[in-house]
Amino acid sequence: MIDCAHQYLAGDIVRGIHGGTLPAPADFKIAHGPKSGTIMLHVARLAGAKSYEVQMAPVDPTNQDNWKPATTSATGTHILLEGLTPAQTYWFRIRAIGSGGEGVWTDPVSVIVT
Repeated sequence: MIDCAHQYLAGDIVRGIHGGTLPAPADFKIAHGPKSGTIMLHVARLAGAKSYEVQMAPVDPTNQDNWKPATTSATGTHILLEGLTPAQTYWFRIRAIGSGGEGVWTDPVSVIVT
């Protein structure tokens, strides 16, 4: 029996069946959303990406236990996150998911929600 349980860390590289690796998406940007408590995320489209996974950490991003799933998106553009606490700092990271599995996380980026 193969144990498939594995928690991917920020620097992990996951290789697909054919040895391909999805790199961290480029051009990761965060902007305040259209209303209070919202954030817009954007990355450049990545060849081979089927979707994008976003995680957030409301505290210390160096502790892997603080990262929680935020959303997944079919595209890396115009990802709207709602229900965030105004005046709180959040850290975000994003990675592409392709047919070979998950790619590399972007470096974390922080923002204070308005």
